[in-house]
Amino acid sequence: MDNKEYLESHPEYRSLFPTQEMYEDFVRFMDLDEDGRRVYFEEHKARLDVMSPEERKQDWDNLVKGTELLIEFAKVEIPKLAYEKKMIEASKKQNKVTWDDIRKKLNNIASL
Repeated sequence: MDNKEYLESHPEYRSLFPTQEMYEDFVRFMDLDEDGRRVYFEEHKARLDVMSPEERKQDWDNLVKGTELLIEFAKVEIPKLAYEKKMIEASKKQNKVTWDDIRKKLNNIASL
């Protein structure tokens, strides 16, 4: 599954991008290799150079808004992911039966 398919399969992530253009740029950026990303930044810089002051301010405001959305998203999602990881680790530990566990159980039964 590529990045675009992944994002499309999780529509809640779309809300992290204030504009459609930012969303499309992100999807494009994620699919680029290092050289492609360098070219992308050069294109973006050239695009910024020809923007009017109002457009530049709007672009900056969108960037700030996107960062705020990401922070709010992270405040909710990171604890969920950490809890899920702990639960998975705990279930793995619980499912591992060792010979020592079996011996202890047998000794407990024998001592009754």
